Amino acid sequence: MLDLGGQISNFNQLNSRLIHLFDFKEVIFVIDGELVILLISLSKKEDVYLSHLENQEFFKNFFTNREVNEYLNKKKKFSWLYGRILAKISIIKLLKYSNLSYYPYNEIEILNNSPNKPVLNISGILNIKEINFSISHSQDKIVAIASFDQIGVDIEKIRNFSPSLIKKILTIKDFLKIFKCFTNYRALKSSESEICTTFWCIKEAVSKASGLGLKLDFRKTHIFIRNNKIFVNINNQNKMEIYFIKIIKEDNYIIAIAKRINKN
Repeated sequence: MLDLGGQISNFNQLNSRLIHLFDFKEVIFVIDGELVILLISLSKKEDVYLSHLENQEFFKNFFTNREVNEYLNKKKKFSWLYGRILAKISIIKLLKYSNLSYYPYNEIEILNNSPNKPVLNISGILNIKEINFSISHSQDKIVAIASFDQIGVDIEKIRNFSPSLIKKILTIKDFLKIFKCFTNYRALKSSESEICTTFWCIKEAVSKASGLGLKLDFRKTHIFIRNNKIFVNINNQNKMEIYFIKIIKEDNYIIAIAKRINKN
């Protein structure tokens, strides 16, 4: 079993200029009996010079060879790198807080070889529940989340939506339901831009958590309210699934978390 603090310490020793590169805010909560770890990036793209990262020692410590090849082919290298680091830290923290063995970064592999969501491989992992994770970024803000159940996260900068786009994703009933829920989120305002951005995040988070990705028809997802909490149900391969929705506002961004609720 590795010491997480030791890993981060070793990471910082690789290059003093990288100490604050992957700073993050950690949010821990429990949904439906399952631990959820959310990490929110704090550093900004303009503060980072990627040339500092172009060294073999860095990639050897944090990524597999296949991940390095994927990184080299990415245009948005900052988002890919920051997202992968946060995802790996969230997975390690999930295992650690659950009193399970956890692994060095370069034994946790995340690859985009699936059309709907990245695939996780962990060397030699045995006898634990399936680990689920999700990554999202908007401009230079990045989030990653991990849980032992189906989980999805989306982050969007609050913005205006065109009427034509709103009609594609949002019904009047959906709009009113989210408007009603906003009274319980003091950080949120009941403006059209925040409601539409929140709804977009909810749909994206559910599409990731369900594994459907772009196959999910936004207008066929159904939002409902129970005890002033937001839920979404969808038909996934002829099976009804229910997702609990948690909304967080970070600066001028909306973060939506969708976690599948297990029906006993």
